[in-house]
Amino acid sequence: MRENSEFAEVIVSPALLGTYFAAPGIWVNIEWRAGVLRLAVPQGRDHSLHAPAELVATDNELEFRVQGARGAGEMAVFKIEEGVLSYTLGAFKFHQLKI
Repeated sequence: MRENSEFAEVIVSPALLGTYFAAPGIWVNIEWRAGVLRLAVPQGRDHSLHAPAELVATDNELEFRVQGARGAGEMAVFKIEEGVLSYTLGAFKFHQLKI
């Protein structure tokens, strides 16, 4: 874990990891790499609107502050609705794809 007393320790749930999609055609991966939860450009894609960036833990285990890229400073807020994991970031709602 990176030392920063301002943020809570990240306890990563494997359920958060994976590929997400938001209209109108925004793809992003959420990955755990080098001890950091990240927004990453999916394989086979040239870019992603909010990636690459880090998701920094907050006091709420389902809310993360984006560090870097277009969404810097915004909150990514996760929730489960009708068995589908999603998160909102800015005006976009991303749904996890089960592949």
